[in-house]
Amino acid sequence: MPLERFNPGDKIDIKVVKNINQIMGNQTVLIFKSSIFDINEDGSIRIAMPTQAGKTILFPVGTDFEAIVYTKKGLFSVDCMVRQRFNDDGLLTLDVDLVSDIKKFQRREFFRLSKLIDVSYFRIPLEEGLEIEEQYQKALLTQPNELLHGTIVNISGGGVKLLLSHPLEKDELILVKFFLSDSNDNKLYQLMAQTIECEISERIKNKYAVRLKFVALDKSIQDTLIKQIFLEERKIIKKV
Repeated sequence: MPLERFNPGDKIDIKVVKNINQIMGNQTVLIFKSSIFDINEDGSIRIAMPTQAGKTILFPVGTDFEAIVYTKKGLFSVDCMVRQRFNDDGLLTLDVDLVSDIKKFQRREFFRLSKLIDVSYFRIPLEEGLEIEEQYQKALLTQPNELLHGTIVNISGGGVKLLLSHPLEKDELILVKFFLSDSNDNKLYQLMAQTIECEISERIKNKYAVRLKFVALDKSIQDTLIKQIFLEERKIIKKV
């Protein structure tokens, strides 16, 4: 039984998506803290009322969110919906229904920044006999003078979604170049990415929405990227 993975006391990070620009599809992700209070016989779970920055946040009935559950067997994610609220002598809890399968969670996908960022890119021609890391290193050294341009819609430590004027083929490799700011300066990232999906944008005329995953990504660079994404998210949340 999937719920056997969960136990009372397991900590939970709650992700709630908030739209900040309906036309462009821009969103920010709000993060709250909670824990499992009990496992109900009907397959739902009872959790503590979520908190943020030490303040209790009263989630309305019907609120949808993603729960990242910290268990002894690792991290798991599941989509939830608030069914009922309780106040037992000041103890605030929620009963939530699990509305998706429970999945093993990849932490690199937790912090995903939804922000429009200028990006330059070029296609990387596949060469037989070269490992993926060798393809990446060669691309860094043989960049064309003229690059194509687009917009990052959202980005995580595992991949990126772009808005482009030209389509990309599935599994096609590109090198993306973009800046992210930290407390001191703008940092240039030059990362190789592989196309997962490309489709005509439903929101922007004559544009393509392209999802890509990063490949040959050095762990230290990934950790730095995740840290900067987290800091940018916090800035956005403070402004909302």
